[in-house]
Amino acid sequence: MERRIREVKQETIDAFYPNLNLAAFYRKVAEEFQMSVEEGDGFDCRKIRIASNIQEQWCGQFEKEYGEARRWEINMRLCMSGPCVEKYLRENEVEVEEDWICKIE
Repeated sequence: MERRIREVKQETIDAFYPNLNLAAFYRKVAEEFQMSVEEGDGFDCRKIRIASNIQEQWCGQFEKEYGEARRWEINMRLCMSGPCVEKYLRENEVEVEEDWICKIE
């Protein structure tokens, strides 16, 4: 199974916020990896990993806007369908497995 790592643009990281839209982030990641996303495709969040600074950015923006008391909201979203954080990735790096884009049945 092939894995690829790439440093992504800030614009890609920002696609998640302010709507907490992981699908928008995943589409932008696919673009940066030059992988096509077709109608009916989905994303397997178990097969994408991000650098810790990316999640820290998202959580920091959320806390700044909504306060620390509501941090559980973004944590829940990331736990349910977010990418895993990997310590070995450098700042702004994302790692994907070749089959992370998949057909939704």
